[in-house]
Amino acid sequence: MKKNAPKILAIFLLTVIAVLMVIAGSGTVADIFRGKGADVPGSSANVEDDDTPPAEEPDQGSDNVTDDETNNVFFPVPPEASAIYAYTQSLWSESGMELNNALSTSEGLYVIVTHASDSGVLATDGKRISVVRADNDGTLLSAVHLASRGEDIRYLGSRLTSAGLVIVATDGERSYVHTISTDLKKTDLIELPAFNSATVFALNEGYLLLGSGANNTVYKIVDNAVAASSSLQSGEIREVYDFGTYYMLVLNGISGYSAIRIGTDLKHISTATVGEKQLLAINPVVVDGEQKFLVAEKTADGVYIARYGADFSAAEADRVSVGLAEDADVFMNGSVAFVLLHATTDRLYIVDSDLGFTASSTAILQGISVFHDCETYRDGFLTLYSAGDALTLADVRNDGTSVTRSIAIGTQNAFIVRMYDDTSAVVCSVENGVKIIGL
Repeated sequence: MKKNAPKILAIFLLTVIAVLMVIAGSGTVADIFRGKGADVPGSSANVEDDDTPPAEEPDQGSDNVTDDETNNVFFPVPPEASAIYAYTQSLWSESGMELNNALSTSEGLYVIVTHASDSGVLATDGKRISVVRADNDGTLLSAVHLASRGEDIRYLGSRLTSAGLVIVATDGERSYVHTISTDLKKTDLIELPAFNSATVFALNEGYLLLGSGANNTVYKIVDNAVAASSSLQSGEIREVYDFGTYYMLVLNGISGYSAIRIGTDLKHISTATVGEKQLLAINPVVVDGEQKFLVAEKTADGVYIARYGADFSAAEADRVSVGLAEDADVFMNGSVAFVLLHATTDRLYIVDSDLGFTASSTAILQGISVFHDCETYRDGFLTLYSAGDALTLADVRNDGTSVTRSIAIGTQNAFIVRMYDDTSAVVCSVENGVKIIGL
């Protein structure tokens, strides 16, 4: 009995320690013994090495994100209080950060950046493209880093689609199409030939990816797989419309612009070309029950707003001149066109679908050095531009009235994001990082 007393005492003490750890929430009794050479019923210690089932491999092309890959241990990150704005929030990298895009859904704000942070909430092992999700009040909720592709990785484009957040990047050798769930917990990957540029257009189901490189190629992607692909004539794709039984692609070419109709299988149906004109913006409208297209065009004679029928016949189009200009920023909001002419004196026009001038002004949006972004809402346009060293936010209504607000930040790149609760936020690049400003 005395001979076995030390062993009995040791077992008693281990049992007491195990029970105390279970009570403290440190695990189960089996957890205490695992790896200690003891056999615990139901534990992995009873499984021979040769019989251990292999770890389940993810489906090819899938990347289920873990906390280790996203540094979610740092989240949530509350916003900074501000006496001027609803809130401010910052992202920072000691090696600099490129702001790629900012988008919103009912689940919050998504900020896409390229960086090589080695510390903090965005710490990575080399250059990455990352997505940061924020709540409407500016709280950073989570982040995901796309798989590393080396120092040559370059962002090409992004869009929110029915499949999730789609981000396209390239390393010069091939292109990578990432589809990320809106909670940032799952990504799917498709690899395609290298593009020089790429644009994503959302469809009722899936999306179209237009890649420009050695050839222009359109890919229809449904359920994270290429359902169809087709070559396109050379040119800059400006817009895509999903009309249910077919798609219409509008692109600028060398000597004019074209409206190309293709089937849902991406096979060509028809092409209508408007010669000697550059497309600035286009939007479908219905006039007297007929499908029309409101188009802003630039010609050698100046900028025009035109209204075409479905066949884009120039002979039957209605057109009105808005004047000579070196360049123009044009945005469409339903049946209303926002036209900012850049000439000796910048001039703003608001034009309706009947080609009537709702407003004309040389006083609004003056002193622009860079026009950054425009978001439309039911009654007008939220515009964001730099005037000198400061950002300026101008709310221009459809009737031509406006409200202007100065944001004392110098930036090279900025986005205005309208949230689903009718609030807005400005996302802009600053030295070594990105600033989010709630309005």
